[in-house]
Amino acid sequence: MTNRKQLAAFREQLSAQTGRAVPRLADWAAAFRELDASLDVPGRKVVLLDEVSWMWWRNFENGILTDDPALVAPLVEQFDSVWRGDFCRDCGRREFCGDCPIS
Repeated sequence: MTNRKQLAAFREQLSAQTGRAVPRLADWAAAFRELDASLDVPGRKVVLLDEVSWMWWRNFENGILTDDPALVAPLVEQFDSVWRGDFCRDCGRREFCGDCPIS
């Protein structure tokens, strides 16, 4: 997927999730400014979990937009468990992982 298509998909999802008309995004800096503007809604609580994409060797992503506080702790635990390597012993792909957390 090209960068342009990724930005278009991000824009479409952000518009759908927030009900805001998000303008065409020129770059990722603009995308994150729009995300920041979308999150500033009184009474709304948002959990945004992500990894840093330049960490190409382990690319795990997770996200949710919710108003249910009961979902937050389990989602954070699930995200952290992946980064701790809780599933690494049984994944069967250790030889492909450049930075296995259980090495």
